[in-house]
Amino acid sequence: MERELKAERAAAGRVAARARGRTGGRPRTSFDKLEKARILYEDGCSAADACKTLGIGRRTFFRHLAEMTQAEFEAKQADAANSRITENEDF
Repeated sequence: MERELKAERAAAGRVAARARGRTGGRPRTSFDKLEKARILYEDGCSAADACKTLGIGRRTFFRHLAEMTQAEFEAKQADAANSRITENEDF
């Protein structure tokens, strides 16, 4: 009984907060900070030092690095495929 009341009050509180524009959760790390950390890392700074300097988590940094690496890889594959298609259109 009490558990159900607490759950109802919590749900009502979340709905009221959303109505006021509050979504909850931790704010996202800015892309600029992540890119600055990536540049420092590529220039030879350790990941821990780059993250500590900019105030971001190492796990967040490495997740960003993996996503960027994957995105760059996919972009290069798409460019290569497009250039092959363009070369074959001449025939």
